[in-house]
Amino acid sequence: MSEAAGAAPAVPRGAGTPGGVVWALVAAAFVWRWVLAQLTPVPAEDGVNYLWMAQEFARGRLGAGLAEVFPPLLPLLAAPGIALGLDPLLAARAVLCVAGALALVPIARLTAGATPAVRVVVIALAGASPLAARFCGEVYTEPLFVLLAALALDAGLRGRDWCSGLWAACATWTRPEGAALALAFALVRPRTAWRALLVVGTAVAALALLRGALGHGYAPIAKLPILLERANVAGGDLRESLARFAQGALALPGIWIEAFDVLGVLGLAGAGLVLFGRESARRREFLPLFVLLGLVLVAILAFVPRRRFLVGWLAVLAPFAALACRGLPQRWLGIVLVAGLAIGAVRGFRVTGSSRLVERDLGRYLATRLAPGEDVATDLTRVRWYAGLRPLPPRHFAAEELIAASLAPGVRFVVIGVLRPTAATWRAALGASFVPAALPAGLAERLPERGVEVFERR
Repeated sequence: MSEAAGAAPAVPRGAGTPGGVVWALVAAAFVWRWVLAQLTPVPAEDGVNYLWMAQEFARGRLGAGLAEVFPPLLPLLAAPGIALGLDPLLAARAVLCVAGALALVPIARLTAGATPAVRVVVIALAGASPLAARFCGEVYTEPLFVLLAALALDAGLRGRDWCSGLWAACATWTRPEGAALALAFALVRPRTAWRALLVVGTAVAALALLRGALGHGYAPIAKLPILLERANVAGGDLRESLARFAQGALALPGIWIEAFDVLGVLGLAGAGLVLFGRESARRREFLPLFVLLGLVLVAILAFVPRRRFLVGWLAVLAPFAALACRGLPQRWLGIVLVAGLAIGAVRGFRVTGSSRLVERDLGRYLATRLAPGEDVATDLTRVRWYAGLRPLPPRHFAAEELIAASLAPGVRFVVIGVLRPTAATWRAALGASFVPAALPAGLAERLPERGVEVFERR
């Protein structure tokens, strides 16, 4: 790719896909996400932290919201709806469903050189991607990140470095790995793409300075200490670290398929064509995408290999998937589309279990029993949020920490997740200070299914 602006890498140019078709797919993607969100009983554990931040921002408490270690863009976008009276969960899900659906617009531009049929297949598969859709209901940031990453990629591939940097900066305020978007282009085109890196660096520094000024420290990535605790390359000697890294690499193919389904297979096929096949003459055009994927995969393997951490990079696959579809007969394109939509439907409807509803109902019940200043000690962060309390930090807690929190003045209830390894030690340490809580019969009968015990201070 030249240093000047140019078209995104794609298959040879064909007739453009009508804008109406793209927007119809956007509308379908929104409906798909909204349906799955309504079927999702409660947000994910990280999701309640974002909801708490959004509530604090809606109340005008910027410092309280930024006290969390999570990036603030999703909560900032959800806060206006909450301030206008929307339920926090509804407001956040609406933002994510809209963002996830709108991501198809820049994804369509990333396939602008393909034939209309190929573009429809790739855009539809991106819209039907089950995890990217399900995460709207969970209140994960990936759906918003997909939109911002796609916008940054589209601008970067066209040589619009300042614009790419702006979108990458927004992505970084959504998930820290968004900085890789600017870094990849800077490594490939250092003479011009430094502009994007400058914008991202400014955004990271601005957030760090703001958090520091509000008393929360000046770390450029607030969550970094927690991530390092769980890193594959942290702790132990070099041999152990390399062994964990290798284990993650062996698990990566399966995680890749779980994250991207049919689009992931097409993306790998297209990448293979560029590296080793008929499209090898175009390697330079696709170099920023390869560098970006390399940065992302190394970072994931260095920390915790999970399918969730891949989902946000859905847009990177679009140009590769378009290449893989090039030359396929219409019948095979139809088969690929039908198979992808069917798999997306089956896996999309596998939303999180309804057994989690007991955490919501328990939290709401405890909220009616708490006097001002009273607290709930628990390792179940959803229970705290539904009780109107600040969620837990996103890390694992030692039994000693949980015991100390339970015995602190003001703690009225202790809620234990009995399936966790700390449960027995924690329960025994409560001694005579706490007794099993008297709960409504309908609620108490549901707790064993979820593995929850509730104690109340004498």
